[in-house]
Parts: sequence; structure tokens; C-alpha cells
Amino acid sequence: MLRNLPHCHLRASRPKRAASMGKRKSKARVITVKKPVLAKKFKCPFCCTPDSCEVAFQKLDGMARIECRVCAEKFECTVTSLAEPVDVYASWIDACEATAKEGADGSGAAGMLDDL
Repeated sequence: MLRNLPHCHLRASRPKRAASMGKRKSKARVITVKKPVLAKKFKCPFCCTPDSCEVAFQKLDGMARIECRVCAEKFECTVTSLAEPVDVYASWIDACEATAKEGADGSGAAGMLDDL
């Protein structure tokens, strides 16, 4: 029965192949998204030296200590296992602002944090 059908009819019933026959498929490019990095060195609120304060964690004790290399100011606070250096710095700044508000009697402590 196939012999009686015209030749063009057989060609139309075949599935068409892709135009890029014989070429390898290229892989889709993998786009890597860089995670934002939190700071690990900070500006000292007392001497205003950039990148002079570093945080040291004592995770077993649940304590963190931040210290300025220039003016030797220190701050310690309790932290959890999820704390980052920026959290310790933020609590130091909050404690400095609280102290400045308490001692706003004109001793000059209130003007120290205006440069930040």
C-alpha cells in the first residue's frame, strides 16, 4: 500500500529535525550571585580612625570584645552564637550614645559621637 502513495506524502509525515543537526548543545551559563559581605573592621567612635576596631569572640563564654588599636578603647558584651562583628559594634555605639545622653552635663562626652 505504501507503494501507491506519492513520494511527497511520505516526506510530509516525517518529523522535522532541528536546524542545528550535528552540533553539541551548549550548556546554560551558571550565574553566581555574590553574597554581600559584612564589615569586620570598624571606625572608632572615640578617635575616629577608620578600620581600627576589631572584634574578638569568645563563643564558649558567650562574650565578645571590641578594641581600638589606636586609642585602646575596649568594649565587652554578651552575644549569642548567631552574633556577627557588626552586631557587637552596633551595641558598642548604642552604649556610647546611652552614656552620652546620661552625661549630657556639658562634659564633652556628647560631642564625641557627632562625627559618625
